[in-house]
Parts: sequence; C-alpha cells; structure tokens
Amino acid sequence: MLDLTRLLSLSALLLGSVSTASAQQDPADPFSILSPQAEIQLTTPDINPVERPHTGVHTFRDAYLEARGNRGNIVTETLWSVERRTLSGELISTETRRLDFGDGFVRDRQADSDQIYDFATDRVLTLHAETVSSEPIAASAHRQMDVFTRFTRGGELEEIAGPGGVSFERFWIEAATGIRAAAVELVRQEAEDGTIEVRRTPDGSAIFATTPGRRGDNTYYDQLSRWMRHTLPIHPDAVDAVGNMGQLPDSFSFLVFSPSSPDGRRETWTLTESRGTLADFPWPATHTAASAGEYALTNDTIARLVSRGLGAAHRPEVTPTTENFIYASQSLMQAGDLPGAYLTLMQGTQHEGECLPNTSGELCSAMTRVIIAGLGNAQFQEIANAIANRASDPAALIEALRSYIGRRDYAGAAANLMTAQASARLSETYSASEVLEAFAAAAEIDPAVPLLYWHAGRYAVSQNDIETAWLLFDLACALPSATSETPRRETGALVERLRNISPRFFAAAQ
Repeated sequence: MLDLTRLLSLSALLLGSVSTASAQQDPADPFSILSPQAEIQLTTPDINPVERPHTGVHTFRDAYLEARGNRGNIVTETLWSVERRTLSGELISTETRRLDFGDGFVRDRQADSDQIYDFATDRVLTLHAETVSSEPIAASAHRQMDVFTRFTRGGELEEIAGPGGVSFERFWIEAATGIRAAAVELVRQEAEDGTIEVRRTPDGSAIFATTPGRRGDNTYYDQLSRWMRHTLPIHPDAVDAVGNMGQLPDSFSFLVFSPSSPDGRRETWTLTESRGTLADFPWPATHTAASAGEYALTNDTIARLVSRGLGAAHRPEVTPTTENFIYASQSLMQAGDLPGAYLTLMQGTQHEGECLPNTSGELCSAMTRVIIAGLGNAQFQEIANAIANRASDPAALIEALRSYIGRRDYAGAAANLMTAQASARLSETYSASEVLEAFAAAAEIDPAVPLLYWHAGRYAVSQNDIETAWLLFDLACALPSATSETPRRETGALVERLRNISPRFFAAAQ
C-alpha cells in the first residue's frame, strides 16, 4: 500500500514544477526583459497607452491591411534635396530623398532600401523583390535605449569617449539615439519669415532649424518628426521645442557631432517637390510575407528557429491538442517509459499552462497518474527531482536530461527546451551556439510552443541580439496556445516602458 503522506507531498512538489516556463517572470531574473534598468526620465508627456492592432512577423498582406482598418487613400509624394556641409561651409555630399506620406505611414524610398514606417501598427516594413518583411518599431526603440544605456551608463556620464580618443557631450549621444536622461534647456527663436531655430544657448549655433511650409496642402509634420526619430540624429527636445507645425516644412537643418563627423557638420533638407495622389497602402498585392531567410538573422540556428515559428504561426491548425499529449504519454507508460511519459505531459503544459496542486483538467489528471506510477522508479525519480530543483541546480537538470535530448518526440521537445533554459543560466559554461541549438531542436519537434520563442527571445536580449529577440517575441505572441498570454502581457508591458522613455519612435498617443 502506498504511503499516502508521501504520495501527496511528492505530487504537490512535482505538480508545482511541471511547467517549465509559464509563470510570471522573476524581475530579478538576469534574462528577463523586465529586469531592473537604469532609471531614465520620460522625454515628453506623450505617454498614454495606445491599443494597437496585433500584427507580427507572421502576418500576411490581407490580415495586415485588415488590422490597419479603413483609412484614407490620399498620399503626398515628396522629393527632398539633401546637403551636408562642414561647419565652415564646405560641401561634403548631396543626395535626393523621396518620402511618401499617407494615412498613418511614411514611406522612405531609397535606392538600396524601400521602407514603410507604419505608425498605425507600430511596424517597419521593408519591401523586397517579391516579399515584405515586418519588424516592430519597439525593436528599434529597444536598440537605441540599449546603446544609450551602455554608452552613458544609464545617463550618468556627461562626456562619452569615442574612437580615436575623441570625446562627445552626452547631448550628441542623446541626439543620435533619441533617448535622453533628463530634459535639456533649449532656446527657441522665431524669425520674421517664420523660420524657427533651436539653440543650446542664445548666442550658439542652431542645432535644429525649420522653415514652415507655404503650400498648406498637408498635415504630415508630426509623421515627419516621428520618421526623423528613426533616421536622423536630431535631439528629441529640439524637435519638441519646434512644436507641431501641421504642414511639412519647406526646409529643415540640423547640427551633427558624431564619430564620423568629430568636427561637426550641418545637414540641410529642402523640399523640392510635393504632390498629392490617390494610392493604396504600399504593400503590393503581388508580395507575400517574407520568410526567415530575408531577415538579418545572426546565424543559421536562429534562422531555423524563426523559420519553424513562422511555419507554426501560418498553420495554427497543426498545434497539438490535449489528446495528442495524453495518447503519447499513455503509449510510453505502457512501454514502461515513465520518464518519457512525464516529459511528454510537461510538454503539454507548454501549451495549456502549468499544473498546480488541486488543478483540474485532463492533462493534469494524466500527470497525477504518471506521478503515482513513478513512485519507486529510479529513472523517473531522477528526472522528477532534477526538474523540481532546476532553479537551484540547473547543471543537474542538464545532466539528467542528457539522454533525452536526442529524442524526436514530445519528451525530446521538453528535454531540449528545459536544457536550453538551464544552459542559458549557465552562460559561463555553455556557449550561445549550444543554447540556441537546444531551442532550435525543441522547435523542430514541437514548433507551436509560445514560451519557447519567448524564452529564446529573452536569451537573445541577454546576448544583445535585440532585433532577433523582437521577432521571437512576435512569434510567441502570435501562436494560438493558451500560454501565449504570458508573452503578450509582458511584451505589452515592455512596449509601454519603451513608449514612455522614447515616445517619438511610436505613433502619437490618442
């Protein structure tokens, strides 16, 4: 007869640990995107949360246009002459830039890049020959925040050393990144002809100047200023000092000090053409959503991971069901493979959420049956104990799972995912390639697990691969399993943090 006290205590211990990832992230977790960061003050009052349509790296054209909703089809096509000169007036370079302004978007047409900054969905789309890639604006804001934090120690340094021994005031790093530690006092002056100049001191050079437009045929200045935030090194407080002029300016100029221009340069944009036309949102009907190979991913393992996630997001009907996991677990139990049966049901919790004591549901009931059957089984006890103690001893978990990671069933998926998470915590022992390979191996077996991409993204952040991280976050939020609630909630929290710190990367609050 079983020892009932022992059974209940062991069941509580194991059921309290069967989920490998679905609980709320620990703020002290070094791999958490919500871990404490240097305190940075808000740049503008424009911080109210804004509900955006849910789109992602997986979204095809029709679904993307549906998410944008019914919007106007008037587009203003503009042509700009751009000059760069030294501070003594010597010409450095010239070019022509074409920008199209539509309802909620700015299209930046360049010879080597055709990008749409879509503030209606907070995405940046890149048009390729036959496809469109899509990245969240939050990734750009996150990258700039990371650069600012690293170079200025969270806004503490007043002088930042550049290459070749050149140093720069923090102001110019703030201009380059669009992130600033505290409000900067600037002087705004308006000339008789309407030109607005912003200076750091009354007698200093204009760091930003703009001549209001004469045409009065558009209202796109706010979108222009938000596009500037992504592409031009103008200090956010200088843009705010000008205010919203409504119409596009006839010209604007700004001062730059950077590693490429240590002695300074002035860049001037002059509007040479502007005409309105009727046009649809510029995602061509002939273009589909890009594959993983068309993103700038850092290595082939990440490309495999993203590719599997895209496949799962595009085919939600292949997501495993409760019955799939229970049937697979029962088959393993009948074959005497209790550890495999246990790991299989743990993989099920990656889709349905963790089993806790007194939790009802078919999957959790099946988990209890495996635990009862496993009492006294040495192999089962080894796996169960290693999982129960994984937070305090990740190395032991990796060792216990070593003989299971080669399996190509659900038990192998669970073993690889837990190995990936444990090895990520032991970064001094395991290389990034080893960690990512474990994530990819788990995705190749069961690609529809939201928390797999969520944790892989968190690891990518720890490796400073922020752009990849946000593609993985996209996938985590897109997959239909119940556990996608965790990445959706925490990604939303991070987006709002980024909006608060750097609002002009995003659409205006409404």
